[in-house]
Amino acid sequence: MIQHTIVFSFTDRQAEEQDAFIAEIRSICLDSGLATDFVSTRHIAAPTDEYARVFVSSAMVRMTCESLKTLEQLAVSAPLLGFQHREQDRKPYGVVWINHAPLA
Repeated sequence: MIQHTIVFSFTDRQAEEQDAFIAEIRSICLDSGLATDFVSTRHIAAPTDEYARVFVSSAMVRMTCESLKTLEQLAVSAPLLGFQHREQDRKPYGVVWINHAPLA
């Protein structure tokens, strides 16, 4: 089992747009049958955010896949790639991700 944690930074999207973005990516991932669960949360702003060297996050997603191979299949799936390209073209966003064993 592998977890894929994604941290998004939206600089040009209102809260409703961010919610719609996360909802669509959730639907794509779960509907694919390749992700077994999907949870998300918003960033909680702190005074020290101004010191973040990479970016300040807006939202975080964590999904679980059965294996690295399953995660790779999801990552290159046409629906997910199409969504990513469309959204980056529409309003670019920052993203980092971490692939890891389930957290205890």
